[in-house]
Amino acid sequence: MKTSARGLWGPALLLALSAVPIGGVVARLVSLSSAVTADTARFHAAPMPVIVHVVGAAVYSVLGAFQFSSAFRRR
Repeated sequence: MKTSARGLWGPALLLALSAVPIGGVVARLVSLSSAVTADTARFHAAPMPVIVHVVGAAVYSVLGAFQFSSAFRRR
């Protein structure tokens, strides 16, 4: 089956937009790896829920883009 380039524009644009939440993931993980401040003390007390949440959001934003590709849905 031949995949049309036209059908890839939607997922490609959504993948480009997923750079915003992925940038937030990186920023949050860097802030968690730095020194404890008054703002981040509660996250340092229990970092695992935060890590699971931000990594899950990054995976969802990347994989969620492919739901708009009809070629991907057919497989």
